[in-house]
Amino acid sequence: MQTITRKSVPLEESELDVVAAVRSGDSPERAALEALVGRLPQNVSESQVLADLVALGAARVREQAVHAGYAAYAAALDDEDRQFAAAQRTRRARLTD
Repeated sequence: MQTITRKSVPLEESELDVVAAVRSGDSPERAALEALVGRLPQNVSESQVLADLVALGAARVREQAVHAGYAAYAAALDDEDRQFAAAQRTRRARLTD
């Protein structure tokens, strides 16, 4: 990952505790983070842990935005749109059989 910029971010004690636990080497927090981002170096830096946590948070925000967009799209569909989509699915199913 290429560093574009560094930011100063205020962190709460509980957030610092998570960073410290990840850096400790053998904690449930480290195992959880590694399950999400892959193996971390044994002596992972505080900045790397923070970057990984921010990247995970950003990915979650993007995912939520996509879900909200799909929900808004679905809410905007009327019966005619749903009937057309169902007809298209049926037609595609017949063409692929």
